[in-house]
Amino acid sequence: MAFHSPGADLREHGALRGNVRVKRFVSRARLRADAAWAAIEARRPRVRSVDATLSAYERDRDRAGFLLAGALAYRLFRWCSPSKKAAGRQSPHRGDAP
Repeated sequence: MAFHSPGADLREHGALRGNVRVKRFVSRARLRADAAWAAIEARRPRVRSVDATLSAYERDRDRAGFLLAGALAYRLFRWCSPSKKAAGRQSPHRGDAP
Protein backbone atom coordinates (compact mmCIF):
# COMPACT_ATOMS: atom_id res chain seq x y z
CA MET A 1 0.00 0.00 0.00
CA ALA A 2 1.46 3.36 -1.04
CA PHE A 3 1.72 6.28 1.34
CA HIS A 4 -0.93 8.91 0.69
CA SER A 5 -0.66 12.29 2.41
CA PRO A 6 -3.91 13.71 3.78
CA GLY A 7 -3.41 17.05 2.01
CA ALA A 8 -2.88 15.50 -1.43
CA ASP A 9 -6.60 15.50 -2.25
CA LEU A 10 -6.90 19.17 -1.26
CA ARG A 11 -3.86 20.15 -3.33
CA GLU A 12 -5.18 18.21 -6.29
CA HIS A 13 -8.60 19.84 -5.96
CA GLY A 14 -6.95 23.29 -5.75
CA ALA A 15 -4.91 22.56 -8.86
CA LEU A 16 -8.04 21.55 -10.73
CA ARG A 17 -9.85 24.66 -9.57
CA GLY A 18 -6.89 26.78 -10.73
CA ASN A 19 -6.90 24.98 -14.06
CA VAL A 20 -10.59 25.85 -14.51
CA ARG A 21 -9.80 29.50 -13.77
CA VAL A 22 -7.06 29.53 -16.38
CA LYS A 23 -9.34 27.94 -18.97
CA ARG A 24 -12.06 30.49 -18.20
CA PHE A 25 -9.56 33.35 -18.49
CA VAL A 26 -8.25 32.05 -21.82
CA SER A 27 -11.79 31.58 -23.12
CA ARG A 28 -12.74 35.16 -22.21
CA ALA A 29 -9.54 36.51 -23.74
CA ARG A 30 -10.26 34.67 -26.98
CA LEU A 31 -13.78 36.07 -27.07
CA ARG A 32 -12.46 39.61 -26.58
CA ALA A 33 -9.78 39.11 -29.24
CA ASP A 34 -12.35 37.74 -31.70
CA ALA A 35 -14.66 40.70 -31.02
CA ALA A 36 -11.79 43.15 -31.52
CA TRP A 37 -10.78 41.47 -34.78
CA ALA A 38 -14.39 41.55 -36.01
CA ALA A 39 -14.54 45.29 -35.23
CA ILE A 40 -11.32 45.89 -37.16
CA GLU A 41 -12.55 43.87 -40.13
CA ALA A 42 -15.83 45.84 -40.08
CA ARG A 43 -13.88 49.12 -40.32
CA ARG A 44 -11.67 47.89 -43.14
CA PRO A 45 -13.91 48.90 -46.06
CA ARG A 46 -14.57 52.37 -44.60
CA VAL A 47 -11.13 53.36 -43.25
CA ARG A 48 -8.32 53.43 -45.81
CA SER A 49 -5.52 53.33 -43.24
CA VAL A 50 -6.94 50.16 -41.68
CA ASP A 51 -7.21 48.57 -45.11
CA ALA A 52 -3.65 49.57 -46.02
CA THR A 53 -2.27 48.27 -42.71
CA LEU A 54 -4.07 44.94 -42.98
CA SER A 55 -3.07 44.57 -46.63
CA ALA A 56 0.58 45.14 -45.74
CA TYR A 57 0.33 42.64 -42.89
CA GLU A 58 -1.27 40.02 -45.13
CA ARG A 59 1.28 40.54 -47.89
CA ASP A 60 4.13 40.27 -45.39
CA ARG A 61 2.63 37.14 -43.86
CA ASP A 62 2.07 35.48 -47.23
CA ARG A 63 5.62 36.12 -48.39
CA ALA A 64 7.30 35.10 -45.11
CA GLY A 65 8.41 38.66 -44.41
CA PHE A 66 9.45 37.73 -40.87
CA LEU A 67 12.18 35.55 -42.37
CA LEU A 68 13.47 38.39 -44.51
CA ALA A 69 13.36 40.79 -41.56
CA GLY A 70 15.32 38.33 -39.43
CA ALA A 71 17.94 37.87 -42.13
CA LEU A 72 18.37 41.62 -42.54
CA ALA A 73 18.65 42.13 -38.78
CA TYR A 74 21.29 39.39 -38.56
CA ARG A 75 23.34 40.89 -41.39
CA LEU A 76 23.11 44.35 -39.87
CA PHE A 77 24.28 42.97 -36.53
CA ARG A 78 27.19 41.14 -38.17
CA TRP A 79 28.12 44.26 -40.12
CA CYS A 80 28.04 46.52 -37.04
CA SER A 81 29.82 44.16 -34.64
CA PRO A 82 33.38 44.44 -36.02
CA SER A 83 33.13 48.23 -36.27
CA LYS A 84 32.18 48.50 -32.59
CA LYS A 85 35.11 46.29 -31.62
CA ALA A 86 37.50 48.39 -33.69
CA ALA A 87 36.15 51.60 -32.17
CA GLY A 88 36.68 50.12 -28.72
CA ARG A 89 40.32 49.38 -29.49
CA GLN A 90 40.96 52.93 -30.64
CA SER A 91 39.53 54.56 -27.51
CA PRO A 92 42.08 55.75 -24.94
CA HIS A 93 42.71 53.54 -21.94
CA ARG A 94 41.59 54.72 -18.55
CA GLY A 95 44.55 53.21 -16.80
CA ASP A 96 46.26 56.59 -16.21
CA ALA A 97 43.12 58.35 -14.94
CA PRO A 98 43.06 59.05 -11.15
